[in-house]
Amino acid sequence: MKVAGEEVMEESVVEGEEEPESERLKKIKDKIEKDAEERASQIIEKAKIRAKEIEEEAISKAEKRAEEIIRRGMEEAERYKRRRLAEAKLKAKQRITKAREQLIEQTFQKANEKLKELTATPKYKSVLEALIQKAAIGVGGGELEILVPKGHEKHISDISSIAEKVQSETKNPTHITISKETIEAVGGCLVRRKDGSIYIDNTFESIMERNMKELRIKAARTIF
Repeated sequence: MKVAGEEVMEESVVEGEEEPESERLKKIKDKIEKDAEERASQIIEKAKIRAKEIEEEAISKAEKRAEEIIRRGMEEAERYKRRRLAEAKLKAKQRITKAREQLIEQTFQKANEKLKELTATPKYKSVLEALIQKAAIGVGGGELEILVPKGHEKHISDISSIAEKVQSETKNPTHITISKETIEAVGGCLVRRKDGSIYIDNTFESIMERNMKELRIKAARTIF
């Protein structure tokens, strides 16, 4: 037979009995799993957000890069167009210049031909004597000699008259002789002092060369 005190003790032991070990482990396991799931969910959510941000950044950078490429492409295209236009203008200018030079050269060749033809006409006599007189005055008169192309001395008939005109103009006693020495020229003359101190070349070629710049301008205006 149990006493009252003993029964109370047994009940209190039953009521205060600890959970079985397996239950505690299960709860711990469940708590760990739940925490792990929550943590995993948070990590995944953050990863998704970051991935979205990276994607948006990549798209933005790609769009900016594409715009930059297009802009640079347009600038390069514009530079290329300007360069090609400048090249075309330069080539056109060069062709025009070349054509002009060819035409001017042809004009001078024709002028030389005309001058050569002139030497075979009666008019050449007065032209040659005028060139001699001008050159003789230019050197200041005095003891002078004339050099002309081979065979052209026949066109000089009144050398004394030329000397008188030169003397009158220069106020210097003048005597002119025709040199046996000849010059290579289409026409005209070279007048020099006998001491060789000074001379003037009045050949057709030298006259054209001295006036080349002016002749080119006139020829260019006439041609173009």
